Amino acid sequence: MGLPIAWRRASPLHLLAVVLALAALASFATDADAARRPPAVTMVTRDAIVTSGRSFELELRCPGSARACAGKVTVRELRRLNQASAKQSAGTSRPKKRAKKLMLARDKLTLEGGVVTTVNLKLTKKGFKRVRRHGPLVARVVMKGRDTTGRRVRLRRKVRIGVPVRQKPSLLVGITDDRIQGEPAVTAETVRSLGIGAVRVLLLWERGQGALSQEQAATLAGIIGSAPDIRIVFSSRSRSGSDAPLTEADRSAYCAFLGDAAARFPQIRDFGVWLEPNKQHFWSPQYNKKGVSKAPAAYVALLARCYDVLHGIRDDVNVIGPSTASKGNDRPHATSNVSHAPGTFIRRMGDAYRASGRTAPLLDSVGHHPYGQHSAERPWKQHTRSRTLGLGDWSGLMQALYDAFEGTGQPVPGIDGPQIWYLESGFQSTPASAKAGLYTGTE
Repeated sequence: MGLPIAWRRASPLHLLAVVLALAALASFATDADAARRPPAVTMVTRDAIVTSGRSFELELRCPGSARACAGKVTVRELRRLNQASAKQSAGTSRPKKRAKKLMLARDKLTLEGGVVTTVNLKLTKKGFKRVRRHGPLVARVVMKGRDTTGRRVRLRRKVRIGVPVRQKPSLLVGITDDRIQGEPAVTAETVRSLGIGAVRVLLLWERGQGALSQEQAATLAGIIGSAPDIRIVFSSRSRSGSDAPLTEADRSAYCAFLGDAAARFPQIRDFGVWLEPNKQHFWSPQYNKKGVSKAPAAYVALLARCYDVLHGIRDDVNVIGPSTASKGNDRPHATSNVSHAPGTFIRRMGDAYRASGRTAPLLDSVGHHPYGQHSAERPWKQHTRSRTLGLGDWSGLMQALYDAFEGTGQPVPGIDGPQIWYLESGFQSTPASAKAGLYTGTE
């Protein structure tokens, strides 16, 4: 059977074109088959935090079909996470000539086959300064080489690299996370990687309890043993507001409970006396049956007692109070959330302090929980003509403290006075698209 007529009449150039086309199809099929094969090296994680010096870690895996993979890895900067391109946002085209990306790290690596290998790389001095100054950046990791079967090693992935923030001596950034009680070592490692300097630990007090329980002492010992470099802020309250220490006996027991922690653990110097005593949920009653304010004076009696007990044990303790909630309604007969507004509570603390005749201080640091009216508002929002004292209402908090304690034995925060500690706060956030990759999970 002969060739089709069209092929018989084809010139040599036509035949050559057909051969080249067939070769191209074969090459395409080979490339498609190669694309279906898994890459020789995979990256297990795509985020990196500089943990010590300029070093950071990547987790890479060489396939189990090879005994080992060897090659050269390079890490180059792509962009800073907080860098917004004005040209792109304006819709203009990118420049034709691109600047060479900054080299952040490079090394020669050998990976064991079939297992995840933790690779330690070191940022260049220039790269470290860049990420320290501008915040986390996106980099591209490229690895080229061959495995023991002769197959090419290839990896081209993006990775986010961050450096923990440096805290100034006057700024202490901490978190409240109960997980450190059950998993102290793991939590402490996470806290360090984020550059956090303190963790608040809350232990519940039972009415009549004058010392730490065996379990509570073991919890604190485990935390301190796992996190000797992290500042521990110890706070305690009862499980219910109805168990607040209102009698002399209960006040003595509660303060002895804090004192036992201070005596056993000299590593802890920060002690929060109760939490949010301006809310009935944590301190009851707030008012008597006639609607007369009761909680501020009762709390002042507790704070004074604990201040004397703790400072009698150690001179270096930092007594924190009142750790007020940011909101309150000042309505003694409300159907729910009977409470004092934080400014009202602090001013009435001042009235009780002056009436007591006490000349010694009540506290070393002022604690406050500056939540906003709702979780989606901006942190700097000011709540004018409101009973709320959020982050943006520092002047309102200072005015309440000045009204309460100016001219008394309790110094007002200032150059030589106590510091203000914001011990709790939180906001709902929507990350910018450039930073969305740093967040995982759903809510």
